[in-house]
Amino acid sequence: MTPARRRTVTIVVASVMLVAAASQLGVLLTLGWSGDRGDIFQLVLIVAQLAAATVILVAGLRARPRTTEAGSAEADDPDAHGR
Repeated sequence: MTPARRRTVTIVVASVMLVAAASQLGVLLTLGWSGDRGDIFQLVLIVAQLAAATVILVAGLRARPRTTEAGSAEADDPDAHGR
C-alpha cells in the first residue's frame, strides 16, 4: 500500500468513526436521557470514540509523503525500495 493510499484510508476510516459516534450521540440524546448508569457508560464510550476518531483524523490529515534525502519521490514508489 502506497503512503498516499494509506493516508486516504486513514482519513476515510476516521471520518466514518466520527459519523458513527455523532449518530450514536444523537440517538442517545433523542431517545431520552435518563441519567442511569447505562446512559452514562454509553456516553463515556461515545466520547472515547469521538476522541480516538479525532486523533486518527488529524494524524491522517497531517501525514506528508516521505521523500528521500535527494527530495525525490522514490519514497512513494514501493518498488523503489531494495534496489
